[in-house]
Amino acid sequence: DNVSIENLVLIGNRSNFNVSAIRLNLANNSNIISNYIENFDVGILINGDISIDSNILVKGNYLLNNGYQTLRIDGSRNGNLCTSFVSNVNIADNYLSGNYHGINLFCTSNSVVENNIAVYSNISGFRIENSPYNFIRNNTFYKNRLQGMWIYSNSSNNNFSDNLILDNNQEKMPFTFDCWDPSNGLEIRYGVLNANPQKYPFLEKENGEYLFENYWCQFNGNEIELRNGVDNNIFTNNIIGDYDQTDENPIDLRIVYYT
Repeated sequence: DNVSIENLVLIGNRSNFNVSAIRLNLANNSNIISNYIENFDVGILINGDISIDSNILVKGNYLLNNGYQTLRIDGSRNGNLCTSFVSNVNIADNYLSGNYHGINLFCTSNSVVENNIAVYSNISGFRIENSPYNFIRNNTFYKNRLQGMWIYSNSSNNNFSDNLILDNNQEKMPFTFDCWDPSNGLEIRYGVLNANPQKYPFLEKENGEYLFENYWCQFNGNEIELRNGVDNNIFTNNIIGDYDQTDENPIDLRIVYYT
C-alpha cells in the first residue's frame, strides 16, 4: 500500500510475453504518475485477487507501442464471471498511441476514466468488460484500427459523457445498418425512425458541433461496439462518427449492438 511510482522512463522488449513495466496487486492509496512506458507486453496492470477499494490514481503517463495489456485494471474471474472487483481507480490525463489496446477495464467498478487520449491502437481505444458503475468522460478515442470504444459482456450501468470518438474503424469494414429500441422503434429528437437503410440517422449539427442523441444501432463498421448483455449504460453529449469526409453531411455513427 501507499506506493508512488513517478517520473520513470521504462523501455522494454514487447516480445517478452507477460512482462510488465508497472504492476500493482492488491494495492491501496497509490499513485502512478508521469511515467513514460514503451514497448512492453504489459504496460500498467492493476489487479486484485480479492475485491478492493483501491484509491489509485493513474495520471499523466505516456504509453506507446505496448502489447495487449497496455493500461489495464482487472479484478479476478472464474470464466466470464468476476470473483473480485477493483474499485475507486482514477485514470486521467494519459496519452496512449500505437498500442494493441488502449485503456482496459475488467472486473472494475466505481472508477473514473477521464481526459485521456488513445489513438492508433491495433484494436480499440477503450475496452470495458464485466465492469459496472464506472464513469468514462471527456476522453478522445481517435483513429484506432477497429473500435473507438468496445463495451463488452455484462458491463452495465456505466456513464459515458462528453467523449470524442472519431475516425475509428481504420479497416473500413463495410457499412450495414439496423436500429431498434424496446418499444420497437428508434427515438430520435424529431420522432421515431424504424430500421430502414435509406433513413439511417446522421449526426446532428448544432452550433458548429456534431451531437449525438442516445439510441442503439447495429452496424458493421463501427465507432462503438456493444456486445453481450450490456444494459442501462448512459450516453450523453458524446461526439461520435467519421470526421474524415468530403461531403457536407456527416458520415454514419457506426454503433454496433449485439445481444
